[in-house]
Amino acid sequence: MKKNDLFRLSLVTYVRNKKNILFLLIFIILYLFILVSITAYFSVDGYKNNLLKNNLFGRMISVTIRDKDILSKIRSNKNIIDVRLEYTVHGMASLSDEEVILVSFPYDYLENSEFISLEKGEVIVPNTFALMMDNKMITGKKLIGKKVSLNLDGEKITDLVIDNIYDSSKYMSGSNTVILSYDDMVSYMDIEEKRLSDDEFIDKYYVVFINSINNLDSVYQYLDELNLNPESIIEIDFSEIKRINSIIYAILLGSVFLYIFLKFLFTNNFYQKEKEKIDIYLTNGFKNTDIKRMYSYSNLLNSFFTILISMILFIIVIILYFYFESEFVSDGLIPCISFGILLFVWLFDILLSYLITLLNLKKCIKYRG
Repeated sequence: MKKNDLFRLSLVTYVRNKKNILFLLIFIILYLFILVSITAYFSVDGYKNNLLKNNLFGRMISVTIRDKDILSKIRSNKNIIDVRLEYTVHGMASLSDEEVILVSFPYDYLENSEFISLEKGEVIVPNTFALMMDNKMITGKKLIGKKVSLNLDGEKITDLVIDNIYDSSKYMSGSNTVILSYDDMVSYMDIEEKRLSDDEFIDKYYVVFINSINNLDSVYQYLDELNLNPESIIEIDFSEIKRINSIIYAILLGSVFLYIFLKFLFTNNFYQKEKEKIDIYLTNGFKNTDIKRMYSYSNLLNSFFTILISMILFIIVIILYFYFESEFVSDGLIPCISFGILLFVWLFDILLSYLITLLNLKKCIKYRG
């Protein structure tokens, strides 16, 4: 029998068999679990690897300085970009009615930075930052050019113009970290300093800016040798990230083993019931190769529809994640999809179905003989 005729016969048989719908639904759910688990695993792993590398505060170290003569010695280190009073680097305030973290850093702290053109009186906000203006919520590029008030402890200090937006997921900064010029930061934090009862408290803490994440450890050791009590600006609990990834990995392995087990179980049960039909095919002149091709086509169709529908649902899940979990996205937890691994999973599923089919057909044809 011609291959085209065999394929048409396989398609008609597959569509008419209502049990295929149940099998399809079960494998779609499991396949979707596998896809989501793989994506989640690589996303969390990528988040962990990039957390220090890309975070705005990742290359900042806080130090305690009581003798300002040491500043020149700190700046002499080739891996240190600059050292500044901590209160001129970051602080808390609000833009209009939104609580924000104010940040300022040297222009050469970030390579190819979109912050390089920032001038006094201007502010750059994250692309996920939103403000209520004229009774409607405005976000993203629509904020560019808008005038906002800067408030410290509920008191208006000045008006700023939103000069640009930046990708918060790129710098893993969250949705409320805004960038000011150094001059503005000094001016506004000077106002905040005057409200403190202990001037010495704010005077002795400094932030050291490092040129590369690769030099973080060496600079930390250098500052420690100077007895400056170095501390990272951000504290990261990698053990929690590792625990989450272990759970995802366990779910992934469980889904894969369950998928393979059910594949074997359902396929074996299916061919146990197909023995009489295969016998009829052979009696009516079908060759062994014809039967193998026909059932291989049927399994190929099953794999195709499983993968297709699972991928459609997977894309919907990713879209919903971006829509409902925008805060995680702005923090840099973005789905990492490896098309190489997805291709491997697809090929593995097709090959597994093909091998199980051949194994069962061999038993069925041998059973007839």
